[in-house]
Amino acid sequence: MASTGNLHQLQSSFQRANLRCIRKTYDRWQRDRAQRYLLRSQLGFHRTDDDATAPQPAPCHHCIHYHGIAYGTSKARRSLLVCGFHPSGPGDGPCPDWSGAQD
Repeated sequence: MASTGNLHQLQSSFQRANLRCIRKTYDRWQRDRAQRYLLRSQLGFHRTDDDATAPQPAPCHHCIHYHGIAYGTSKARRSLLVCGFHPSGPGDGPCPDWSGAQD
């Protein structure tokens, strides 16, 4: 029959092992969650008709540099990337960097 001290030591060993296992599992879950968050924020969300984003700006029609994909971690936090030259759009007037087939 095991003495009380040995039984207590055995339980402590199992508790420590269980805590290490739980901590490893939590750390793995947290790391996976952070990776998913980063990946989701880096992926582009293709616009759909029900999105509340602005339509393609008139100066950007048929421009080869037009990107038009919204990026963000949720639908409410998305922001539209118009192009690499003008991330928010060219503003008023014709775009000086426009390139493509004209109508």
